[in-house]
Formats: sequence, structure tokens, C-alpha cells
Amino acid sequence: MRTRVGIVAAVAAVILLALTACVGGSPSGGPTPETPTTQPNTLGLVRPLVPPTHPHILRYCPAEDAVHFTGDPAAFDTVYVCTVEDVPPSQNGLPRTKQTVDRIAPDGVAALLTAYSTPNAAPTDGAFIVMAADPLIVWVVEGDDVVAVRAPVDECGFPTPEAAEAFQEAPRETILVAREANIDP
Repeated sequence: MRTRVGIVAAVAAVILLALTACVGGSPSGGPTPETPTTQPNTLGLVRPLVPPTHPHILRYCPAEDAVHFTGDPAAFDTVYVCTVEDVPPSQNGLPRTKQTVDRIAPDGVAALLTAYSTPNAAPTDGAFIVMAADPLIVWVVEGDDVVAVRAPVDECGFPTPEAAEAFQEAPRETILVAREANIDP
């Protein structure tokens, strides 16, 4: 009986440690005057959890690995957010998606990119629960190129609260909506 209580206590302690190891403050830092580049990060995702696939949507949000933003937030005025959501099946029963391109209002771009320019936190060396979190990717127009940029991450690989809030609060205008049937070859 005593052994069983000890095992339960040890398991409870491990679970508690796993749930609390990644609770902490956000990293500090600010933008640097460089163009978007890759910043090493073993935890954060570099593709959307549900990536766009419609050819018209991919013109705004190309399928490429996202990088960490280290540029001057004031130097950019065109940023897109692309989303994919399931919609009711078509009449023939095929599942479908609704894919949307939103443009961040020009007066909201600097605030969003300032939040995205915060450095990543160093990955934790403690225990944590591995879960996938939406990397909150935006696509930044830089001249003739479009660069996928992900939110900075905390020590567990989740977007920082500041970046998540900036992403959610950024004023948007929908510029394109496409529907696509999910057909597996």
C-alpha cells in the first residue's frame, strides 16, 4: 500500500512539473534593422497547422517555411493573413474548405511586426507537454517577394502572448475567399 501511494505521489509530481515548467514571463527585446531571416528554434512550427492549398490563395501566401521577423516594422505596409476552415460538404458529399486572404490594415502593420520582432525565448530544459500550437504565420510583402513570418515563441514553442494578442487585434480586410474540395488522390 505504501509503495502504491509513493508511485501516485511521484506521478502527480511529474504531471505538476510538466504543467508548470513552461509558465513564465515573456522574453524582452525589440526590432533590429535587418530583413526577415531564420532564427534557430527547435520548438516553434514554420508552417500553418492547416496550410492553404488553393492556387489563388497561394499567390498571396506561398507555401514556404516561415522565418522570424528581424526587420524594421515601419518599413512594411502590406501583410496578409491566410486562413483555412472546414465548411459543410458539397452536394456530392465531398468535404470542402473555405480559404481566406485578409490584408492587415496599413495602420496596423507596424504594431503587428513590432510584436513579431521580439526574439524567441530560449527553449526550456525542464519538462513540458509537447503540443502543436498555431505558429500565427503572416505573409509580409517585401518588394516583389512575399515572406512567411511566424510569431516569436516562448520557452515551450508557443507564440508569445504579446504576439498572439497583436495577431488577434490587427485590423483586417478580407480580399479573397476561395472554396476547395478536399480530394485525396
